[in-house]
Amino acid sequence: MIVALVMGSLPLAFTLFVVIGILRASKRNAIETERKRALLRSGTRGRARIKQIRQLASRPHGRALELELSLEILATQENAAPIAPFAHSVVAVVPSVAVGSVQPNAVVPIRCSATRPPEVLIDLPALGFVE
Repeated sequence: MIVALVMGSLPLAFTLFVVIGILRASKRNAIETERKRALLRSGTRGRARIKQIRQLASRPHGRALELELSLEILATQENAAPIAPFAHSVVAVVPSVAVGSVQPNAVVPIRCSATRPPEVLIDLPALGFVE
């Protein structure tokens, strides 16, 4: 009798485990998306030269590619002190229509976090592309 109760509850427990995992991942994605939107709205503007590109995902994300971009941060604006160029890498999901604008040696607009300077996003809306 006890074995039957335990065996009957395993599929339910597994289902709950999977559902909770999906909900947590969904919440993390929503938080990450909102954090990126806030950085695009209020981050310090700057420019970066793309030094190298590497495709991360073996297949595209819908109509976009997940790329690792090695950047040379050239300058930031908006009352920020001048900086010496420095290297930084970012992972970005780039719409396939924007890939032509995101190539080695291209200078692209970026947004940097004022509170966490290593946090950098390619400013695709400034290039004319919507994520």
